[in-house]
Amino acid sequence: MKTYAALGMRDAGIKLIGPGDITQDNKLQAMGKDAIGLVTMHHYNADLDNAENKRVVAAWKKEYGADSTPDFMAVQGYDGMAAIAHVAKTLNCKIDPDKAMAALKGWKFNSPRGPIMIDPKTRDIVMNEYLSELVEKDGKLYQKNMATTEAVKDMCKELGAGKCK
Repeated sequence: MKTYAALGMRDAGIKLIGPGDITQDNKLQAMGKDAIGLVTMHHYNADLDNAENKRVVAAWKKEYGADSTPDFMAVQGYDGMAAIAHVAKTLNCKIDPDKAMAALKGWKFNSPRGPIMIDPKTRDIVMNEYLSELVEKDGKLYQKNMATTEAVKDMCKELGAGKCK
């Protein structure tokens, strides 16, 4: 980020675009002002405007402090535990591997990252992806959501590309 700024790329109007894991919510403030304007695409950031995300972020901050923020890994863990709870409830805690996989096919959940589903054919997650820009507000960096691509599937499998044939 410092090199990007030092080379004057942002000032020249050149946008830096990257994957969302380079802007983890719990590391944004450490990135500094050089990161302002960075554009990313990812399946989660703590500034998503949905009721479940607001509830989870508030509970997280209550537990870990106002300056702590959940990141995409925390939300993936949250969703994973919800899937495990779904299977346990569906199977009345009598876990059987084949029945567990069957219980997850088509499973839908209202996640902090938005609606998710397990594709019954591929068993991959289907989820929204969010285009965000790193901005500053009230002296803090946050991810401003610019656009949402809904219900994204694994494109490698969808297109039958490369190793996914």
